[in-house]
Amino acid sequence: MNDTEAIDARRQEWVAVVNACDPRGYAALFTPDGVWVPPGQPAVQGREAIDAWLRPFFEQFEYDFSITDSQLRVAGDWAVERGRFTSNLRPRSGGEPSSHSGTYLVLWRQDSAKWCIERYMDVTDLL
Repeated sequence: MNDTEAIDARRQEWVAVVNACDPRGYAALFTPDGVWVPPGQPAVQGREAIDAWLRPFFEQFEYDFSITDSQLRVAGDWAVERGRFTSNLRPRSGGEPSSHSGTYLVLWRQDSAKWCIERYMDVTDLL
């Protein structure tokens, strides 16, 4: 499997863990000291912090998450990806579903022979 295929597989894993509402699985996509910059929030660093930050959202909502228009550039053990995402959320307690979408930027790094997210940032456009 070449690097592009390996990152494509990791991206599919990313979508699957979000749709499974699995914060630990999501955090495992990151390098141990990876950083996520959520929209309008302070940066979250490290797998444990990312897991803890996401857990309340995954407990509250069911997700239908998708990624489109991804563009990837690979250079050695590093890769940069940008694309679009859409999240459709359904409250577990009932109520009206909601959606948001936007653009994202990922800095991938090959870590222990596996591509991991080193830095992730998204800009959300509320629908």
